[in-house]
Amino acid sequence: MNREDKIISVAIVSIWIFMLLFAVLTLIQPSWLEQAASDGLKVEAATKKRGGDLYLGKKDYKGAIALYNAALRLDSTLKGAVANKAVAWYSMGNYQEAIKVYNELLKQQPDYPDLVNYNLAEIYSKTGNKKAALECYLKAAKTAASPVKAYRRAGKLLMDDKKWEAAAEQFQLALDNNPTPQNLYRSMLKKSLTEFKDSPGTKRIIQQSLDSYNYNAWMGSYDTTLLISLLNQDFEVAKTYNYLGYCFAMSGNYDDAAQYFKHALKIEPNYTDAINNLGAAEILIKKDR
Repeated sequence: MNREDKIISVAIVSIWIFMLLFAVLTLIQPSWLEQAASDGLKVEAATKKRGGDLYLGKKDYKGAIALYNAALRLDSTLKGAVANKAVAWYSMGNYQEAIKVYNELLKQQPDYPDLVNYNLAEIYSKTGNKKAALECYLKAAKTAASPVKAYRRAGKLLMDDKKWEAAAEQFQLALDNNPTPQNLYRSMLKKSLTEFKDSPGTKRIIQQSLDSYNYNAWMGSYDTTLLISLLNQDFEVAKTYNYLGYCFAMSGNYDDAAQYFKHALKIEPNYTDAINNLGAAEILIKKDR
């Protein structure tokens, strides 16, 4: 064997040794190599998820779903891809697939289960499954930082089903949690608990504030007055008072019903439904007397 042949033979053997070593390393999966591979996959998955988000924004739902699936094959823990895939299915009108994906997301314990349950409730309501819709609205209300909308929707479902007392209870809960300076502050703190879940020290401080907060120290009296004024103009609040009054009227309690209709009209004086309902309630009150 001449000198050149020896060099080529050594080079070939060296390549095989390197390949064998790499194979052994792959089988053993040392932590640094595993971490490097994992990080690389997560970066690629995040890139594909962002691509899916762009397609979703352009209403190319099929393209978005394809990229979300590709992202999840690389990183099955990418909850944002799961959630947005459900949104894409919903936007396409494929409600059964959207329900399936949202339920998969709930199994992964998402940061905001109230939003997932609320979206599920909306789909169930849209497809006529009132029982499942009500259950999901109530689950959403239980964990939401601001549960007002979920309580309202639950109350409306019950009212449409002529379950007046149960509906009134949900509408009252909506009013009890209605946006006020205190409730908004509490909602902010509850949301922060989730955002800082991986920071025990910060989370502990937030929880202490949530347990014994002093709203007056957080906002000046002028700002409080302005905020209350803005909140008192919320038409959704007027609708809730009107719905609550209607439930009381249908239960035969016309006096309380009239008071709720008046509350609705304080917020929205030209609210036709409340005007008509108040007029009917006052006629029935006179008849009872």
